[in-house]
Amino acid sequence: MLLVDCDVAKRHVSEIVGLKHENGLLNALSDDSIDVESLVVQTNLRGLSILPAGKPVEADLRALSSNRMRQIMKTLLRAIRAASC
Repeated sequence: MLLVDCDVAKRHVSEIVGLKHENGLLNALSDDSIDVESLVVQTNLRGLSILPAGKPVEADLRALSSNRMRQIMKTLLRAIRAASC
């Protein structure tokens, strides 16, 4: 299971699991050269991974509804499907 912290304004989930200062979704949205799969962090809970919200960047929050976001979600879905086979 993959939990994506999309609350980029407050990043509560990332903070709770100690990943508030890690690169994550915001960084992947603002830089298309970043491989989003490399930002996924395994947790100590079996079967749970997290994509942190990421470090604050000068990104417009409209990026959450951008083509780049759709591309990121497709990439993550492919990775999840491949891992479950």
